[in-house]
Amino acid sequence: MCSFNACKYNKACRDLYERIVAKGKSKKTALIAVCNMLLKHAFAIAKSGLMYDKEYKSTLVKINEFLLVFRHSTLLANRYFM
Repeated sequence: MCSFNACKYNKACRDLYERIVAKGKSKKTALIAVCNMLLKHAFAIAKSGLMYDKEYKSTLVKINEFLLVFRHSTLLANRYFM
């Protein structure tokens, strides 16, 4: 039930739901994905003790992007200089 209301009023949940349905998945699958996202958010908030911030951006994304670029440049350097 919470995923129904989340899809109706929460932009992030609505975007996830619409993206999954647009891929051709069933609406039930999309609602389950929204429910899982809500559970992950709830446990993360409970674990960290911080208030919910809808503008929050993870720093892990930046680190992962850096590592991908670093690995790619290392592979290119190894190919040309070895």
